This record gives sequence, structure tokens and C-alpha cells, in this order.
Amino acid sequence: MSCTSSRLRTVSGEVDPVPMRSMTANKGEVSILDMLQRVAGITVRGNVVRVFGPNSFSNTTEPLFLIDGVAYSGGLSGILSSINPENVKSIEVFKTPAELGLYGARAANGVINIILK
Repeated sequence: MSCTSSRLRTVSGEVDPVPMRSMTANKGEVSILDMLQRVAGITVRGNVVRVFGPNSFSNTTEPLFLIDGVAYSGGLSGILSSINPENVKSIEVFKTPAELGLYGARAANGVINIILK
């Protein structure tokens, strides 16, 4: 029995055949936080980012951040200071059990994958 959904909606409103939520960066985006706010399933309040769905097994509510699929240990503050928003191609959110299983306990609060150009 699988716990993934087969069709989800993207920021553009089109049906996405893969079980993830994503958005494509627009030219002239102001910040990565602005981009994250447009992704379904993510809430941004100040400099706190949360992914709806998974529960926290640790004291933090920050999701696991990936850069081009590789775990990034600097957290949101590191991403905001080291990645130029103009270099972001798209942002994906993984939050189903099947997707999170790939990253183990580190993904207890969800996974945000930032894909660079």
C-alpha cells in the first residue's frame, strides 16, 4: 500500500504528474523567501519556513534543504546569504512518506529542493 498521491497541483495551477509540489522561478524574483511563499504546502513567517504535512521528531521545525538534490547543512539562513535568487531555476517540496523515506530522519519536517540554473 502506497501513501503517495499521484497528481498534485503546481504553483501555475497545472496538474503535475509526479508526487511533488514545485514552482519555476520568474526572472527578477526579489528573494528566495518570496519564491518559497509561492510553493503550495510551504508557509513562510519572517525567516521561519515550514512544510505542511510531516510531523517533527526533533526540536526544530525547519525542513531539510537540498541544493540540486544534495543536502545543505547551512539551513535557511545559509541559503539566504549564499544563493542569489537569480540563479534559482525551480523549487520542489517533498512531503509524502515515500519521498521523505529517501532522506531518513533528517526529512522529518519535509524537504525543500532548490534547483539552480
